[in-house]
Amino acid sequence: MNWKKVRCKVRKSIIGMSFLLLLSLFLQASIQTPPDEKLFREAKILIFDKEWEKAQEKLGTLLQEYPRSLFYSQAVFYKARCLEEQGGKEEEALK
Repeated sequence: MNWKKVRCKVRKSIIGMSFLLLLSLFLQASIQTPPDEKLFREAKILIFDKEWEKAQEKLGTLLQEYPRSLFYSQAVFYKARCLEEQGGKEEEALK
């Protein structure tokens, strides 16, 4: 039995398994988006589509349910933007 060939095959197997493990960890992390981040992303898409009321609702949910979210301050800003764009709600936007 040629031990050099065996060691080479084992090394390749270990490298391949390590790659698969890292890939699975990355995919799992990307699938498990925190709910506050998910709401924020959905709201930004709605803002891009100029769906102001729907975006405002998503941002309101984020602000109410996740007051310690990393997205909180941005959500406040974008909610005010949604109010401003709806017309007649400028004062509420300033608050």
